[in-house]
Amino acid sequence: MRILPVSAFRLNSYTTDNNKPALPKTGYDSFTGSKLSPFKVFPDFGTVEFFAKNLKVLKPPQAIKKQIIRVADEINNSYPQNEPLTAVCVLRGGTPFFQELVKHLKMPVQMEYISVSSYGHGLQSSGKIKISGKLPDLNGKNVLIADDVVDTGNTLNELVKQFKSLRAKSVKTAVLYDKADKRVEICKDLKPDFAGFSEENSPFLIGYGLDLFGHGRGLPYIGAAKPGFVEKLKTSGLLDN
Repeated sequence: MRILPVSAFRLNSYTTDNNKPALPKTGYDSFTGSKLSPFKVFPDFGTVEFFAKNLKVLKPPQAIKKQIIRVADEINNSYPQNEPLTAVCVLRGGTPFFQELVKHLKMPVQMEYISVSSYGHGLQSSGKIKISGKLPDLNGKNVLIADDVVDTGNTLNELVKQFKSLRAKSVKTAVLYDKADKRVEICKDLKPDFAGFSEENSPFLIGYGLDLFGHGRGLPYIGAAKPGFVEKLKTSGLLDN
């Protein structure tokens, strides 16, 4: 999912016959030049009720937990249980997956958190990333990177490279959702070592770490945006066509 920078409009500039605010054809207000807030388009945006009426549940909580436990079992079978594992969570989306995953790991686990962002001024990722926060000494350690989703592969690919350059003994990756058909050319051979769900042609997903404008990460399920909802997002200018 690629979200463009949001732009804004004044609600009282767009009305219908019954004087209720209507969605503009573009999200840009030539008068203010401000940014469009999703709360202006959807007054109840971000609430549990909002997501319940606009999402179709694809992965219920029980199914997600089952897959995470399976991933944990695979990890347990891949490392000596008497050898510490440095598990690194990629903020913010990876948090729900990471917190459930480490509960089921049997080896000693050192938990670390990093914030990752692309740098550059284009809308497309440059393929280079900037890590915020100080990493621990990874020299000679087994490292597991945990994130919510891998699509283009840029972020995960660069993280693996950087961690290996820090002389980690091993670097493996675990993701909740693998969208293999979204890989960019330079990452076409990238495959996470452990994945909860691996699907192609997956719809617009929200929940369990996956967000919409910073909201919805805390939902206990993964849902797909209903077609009418996606169209509203596009019409309003909140979502790229």
